[in-house]
Amino acid sequence: MTNKNSSSIIRILAGGYLLYLAYQLINSIRTENIDNKIWLIVATVFFIISGAGILYIGIKGMIDQNKQSDAEAADEELNEELEAEEEMYGMYAEPALKEGKMANLEKELEKLKAEDVKDETAEVETVDDTQNGEE
Repeated sequence: MTNKNSSSIIRILAGGYLLYLAYQLINSIRTENIDNKIWLIVATVFFIISGAGILYIGIKGMIDQNKQSDAEAADEELNEELEAEEEMYGMYAEPALKEGKMANLEKELEKLKAEDVKDETAEVETVDDTQNGEE
């Protein structure tokens, strides 16, 4: 539980307590015969407004904190994925580049191309020989 989350919980509890006090005042105004009911009604209205406001702020803070936590969790997950990809690159691609495996592949590709060219020239020569022999 973070500081922001705990302060929201304290606000929710304080707002709930003020609303509870307002409820107790309403019950005492109804059941007892008091001379200064106006002051108790004013206090009750003050407790209701204050309690509801503090309760609202606490709940809103709790919701905002949860949304922020979800966004931070998504960012953390993305960072973990990126770190895993970098680790895989470091394990496989970098050593291959350093060891020259890519250069070896390029050399093998050039050899295959050279062999293809030789095969094509050999085919052309055989075609030329057959045409020269027929004439």
